[in-house]
Amino acid sequence: MKRLAAIIVLLSSASLFAQNAGIQTVSVTTHRRQGIVSNSAGTAQPELGSLLSDLNQATSATNIHISALQVDNWKTGWLKSNSHKREARELAASLQNNLRDAMPGLISQAQDSRGSMSATFTLYNDLSAVVESVGVLDNMAVSFGRKGDSNPLHSDYVVLQQLRQQLASYIQITADLLEPVNKVPRPGIVTYGTILSASAQTPR
Repeated sequence: MKRLAAIIVLLSSASLFAQNAGIQTVSVTTHRRQGIVSNSAGTAQPELGSLLSDLNQATSATNIHISALQVDNWKTGWLKSNSHKREARELAASLQNNLRDAMPGLISQAQDSRGSMSATFTLYNDLSAVVESVGVLDNMAVSFGRKGDSNPLHSDYVVLQQLRQQLASYIQITADLLEPVNKVPRPGIVTYGTILSASAQTPR
């Protein structure tokens, strides 16, 4: 009976650990298993479920705001050229295709895989492209759009930048957890952290 009770306690502990694994914070002194390092800055790992939910709402709102731009009513450009309108229409259409067709699927893949590095990094790459494109369209709306056209889009741009940074933090901390303790990167090796930090700090 004592042996059976010990087995039950062990199984219950394992189940509780599995349920809480996705919401652990990372610190210098806490490790999920032997041989795995924690984030050196002691930063709490972003909760992926909430992050993806926020991203889904933000990209949906961005798509709506792009639709409301009415590029055809923008000002005439330099030397009465309308090339900026054509460029803005093409960029807006490309963004809407991504936000409508690609982004929801990538978010779902990251959710279904419970934050696998492959699915999450693929989402990060697409989000980075979206952020940069929204920034360009926002600048064009400031220069040529009607009064107030750029306000909602600029708010979207700021929010998407923040979400990209949070996703970068999630990937970097997760990558840190997969690194062996005391492992020193070889010269010339580019890590996830290097890529993410450089991308997230790209000036507008």
